[in-house]
Amino acid sequence: MKKKILSALIAISAVLLFFVVKPQTASAATTDSNNDPVFFIPGAFDNNDSWQKMVSILDPNSVHPLTKLNANAATNKVLRQDVRKGQAGQRPFVIVLFPVNQYHEDVIRKDGDALRDALNTYNQKTPFTNGDFVAQSNGGTITTTYLEKDPSAYHFDHFISIGTPYNFQAGNGAANTAFLNRLIQKNNNLPDDLDVTNVIGASGDDDSTDGVVSRDSALSGRLIFEGNVGSFKQMFITGEDASHGNQESSPQFASIVSDILGL
Repeated sequence: MKKKILSALIAISAVLLFFVVKPQTASAATTDSNNDPVFFIPGAFDNNDSWQKMVSILDPNSVHPLTKLNANAATNKVLRQDVRKGQAGQRPFVIVLFPVNQYHEDVIRKDGDALRDALNTYNQKTPFTNGDFVAQSNGGTITTTYLEKDPSAYHFDHFISIGTPYNFQAGNGAANTAFLNRLIQKNNNLPDDLDVTNVIGASGDDDSTDGVVSRDSALSGRLIFEGNVGSFKQMFITGEDASHGNQESSPQFASIVSDILGL
């Protein structure tokens, strides 16, 4: 009889433990997700305000914490500016800036290392495990370079690029550049669970280019990512905000980013 009572008490305790612990675990998971930063990576010749309009579209009420990281590849130093604290439970937005950011392969490689330093600097004050990348133009090749060189430092769920010259300055119909081939050769280092979205713009009625990057150069991202990451898709936008110079403030691109990241 005592054994039966003891067994019943153990069973009841197990049920109570399940109901007490389960909600705490779910709550912790939600908190972690809300703390995952979104890193905005600039293109060549961008400035301090390049991503500001996009942030304003995504966050019209300024509820997301906002930080800027100025990562200087020449000095190996990163300056952090906490623009606003935001509200609890809102994902942090982090704009990365490169003082030296030009349309040259050696600069892209160095800025890939500077991006690593920027992430480490952010993590020192605001520890994170998971995050997402949003990049424009050469920001996409800088991010790809970083992911292929430092794939396991942090976990990134999504990488969204727009107007990125994956085949560098090559025109439509051109062969692979040495730059593209090097990115292809290292694509086995990419995170195998990364979700990649490559957005291709246009210049007015001309969809062969966005005004700076040829359509085929942008489409070459497929050669790097397809089959080497968790998922890969390419999307196309047209209209005035699809041109290269307007992409970082494009309402169409903002809608894509918001939908994918659930902002």
